[in-house]
Amino acid sequence: MKNLVLFGIFVLFLVAVQFASGQTVDEIIEKHIRAKGGLDKLDAIQNIYMEGMITLMGITSFIKIATVRNELNPVGFNQQWQLTDQGKNSAASEHIFINTTLLSKVMSAMQTDTDIATPLINYVAKGHTAVLIGKEVIDGVACYKLKLAAKEGNVIYYWINKNDFLIVQSSFENSETGVVKNESILTRYNNYKVADGILFAHSIEIQINRLRENITVEISYSKVEINQLVES
Repeated sequence: MKNLVLFGIFVLFLVAVQFASGQTVDEIIEKHIRAKGGLDKLDAIQNIYMEGMITLMGITSFIKIATVRNELNPVGFNQQWQLTDQGKNSAASEHIFINTTLLSKVMSAMQTDTDIATPLINYVAKGHTAVLIGKEVIDGVACYKLKLAAKEGNVIYYWINKNDFLIVQSSFENSETGVVKNESILTRYNNYKVADGILFAHSIEIQINRLRENITVEISYSKVEINQLVES
């Protein structure tokens, strides 16, 4: 009987140690924000200018993206994009715009976050809810998996690296009247580099799966500028 009691105490001790060493969703988000560059810098973002190369359906083009904070909606932003021929300064050739619906999906996929920096910042005050679902391994990287239910009804899943607390991938669900569309948008983030003291992924892969349609988009940014004059 004494041995059983001791064994029970030992099991409780192991459970207590595991619980104490676990991360809460708020602790993970806080560490993620610090890893990106800190709350003050992220919250101060007014605009982001990015340019690089985008590959879609085997066609590589030069892309410019200007993202500006929406002054009428502090947790929203406006985004403009431009595609040009690779290495040229003219509008993209007609063949790039063969499937305008496809391009629309791609650009929509790039706006999965409702904030200019990240909706994880001050998510409670914005009316969002976040929960820690568990842990998963993505491409050999151990990650925390978070679920963010936005106030507007959209759901975003984040996989955050357990070591450096940067986002490895995210998945987006768009809901209307509580019904999730039969589609998924998965974004993977690589090659983090510093831009004005903030870490940004300079290599992004977007996978759009909708019914029988599977689309892969690869973007490699060569320039990321924060709070600079947006180039025309």
